[in-house]
Amino acid sequence: MVKKTIFLIAVIALGVFLRISLVDKPGYIFDVDSFVGWGKQMQMSGAGNFFTSSYDGYRYPPVVPALIAMAFDLFDKYPCEAIVKYFAIIFDFILAFITMFVIFRSKYEKKYYLVALVALQPAFALVSAGWGQVDSTLATFLVLSTILAIKNKYFATGLFVFSVLIKPQAILAVFIYYLYVLLSKGYKEFFRQVVFGMVVCAVLEFAMRVYFKVSIWPFITSSVGAYQNLSLNAFNLWWAIYGHNSWDIKDTAGALLSFKSLGLSLFAVFVAPAICYLKRVKKLENLMLVMGYVYLVFFIFPSQIHERYLFPSIAFLAFVPLVDKKFFWPYVILVASFLVNVFAVLQSVYPQFEFLKFNLLQGDWSRVVAAVNVGICLYFFVWFLSKIVGNEKAKT
Repeated sequence: MVKKTIFLIAVIALGVFLRISLVDKPGYIFDVDSFVGWGKQMQMSGAGNFFTSSYDGYRYPPVVPALIAMAFDLFDKYPCEAIVKYFAIIFDFILAFITMFVIFRSKYEKKYYLVALVALQPAFALVSAGWGQVDSTLATFLVLSTILAIKNKYFATGLFVFSVLIKPQAILAVFIYYLYVLLSKGYKEFFRQVVFGMVVCAVLEFAMRVYFKVSIWPFITSSVGAYQNLSLNAFNLWWAIYGHNSWDIKDTAGALLSFKSLGLSLFAVFVAPAICYLKRVKKLENLMLVMGYVYLVFFIFPSQIHERYLFPSIAFLAFVPLVDKKFFWPYVILVASFLVNVFAVLQSVYPQFEFLKFNLLQGDWSRVVAAVNVGICLYFFVWFLSKIVGNEKAKT
């Protein structure tokens, strides 16, 4: 027990050191500069004039810019770029501690190894401290909302709906959550949560119009379609087939069946067994499995997908070894592939390390990594099918 405790303390310390060591790197300059610009603009113009003034970016949801502006006020003596990164790191740590707490309470026999991976999580460290992106903020709210979904659905509904104002990708989790309530809890509970969700939307709409002078709906309806690339550097199905050329292929290419429609069709097909599995979900880890798998399918098959869209899936799937111990190594491989994907994009666009100052995205090796991601997705797909088929046979 003492050795395991020392091991965990050492891993956590290593995770902290890794993140702090990456803060001084320039990061993904465009993204960092955008967050700094939005934070400063909200400082100067105030919340009420933020979206009506000379807003120099696309219509990014207001929660993160508002929180960053508050951080700038509190820590005005520190570099703004560092504040943005530490903001992401804080949520990275919160996410890690929430996940570790749940894993520690489980009966999983390799919990110490899983907790160590969650504490270190090098891919998250690179995205938050290295890149300077805030995906950890969304993932924290989504994981916390899912935990609450098992026993306190009103809090879960409120947090899920609120998460949309962090990043629009939360809509996918909201959809799965409502399907879970409908299929596992029945129509009455589903109706209650739909009504409560509408009330939360109305409150958020009122607050947005009062404080920001805009509606919440543009952040939902205008969140997709800005790019038409087959893959935005995501190591997914399209990258496995076309490699870096998928960046130059429009997803609208094709006659009756475009890449975009084909990707969405594959998404629907591969999500279907997970939705059927929702009827059987009773435990938290099973719901996490469905959430993580759906975000994985969303990363693998649709077009217009960024490399960082795998972040929520990695956060959710940290719980899946609690469902089936065979999931541990596929999860480790997925974490490693995500790290490779993010590092390849960051180092190629904004080199952080002098010894690798060339375009890592042009080699065919990346197609192999993408194929591995597709393979892991297929592995989970077959697992869900086996559970559904097995359940049907048991009935007969």
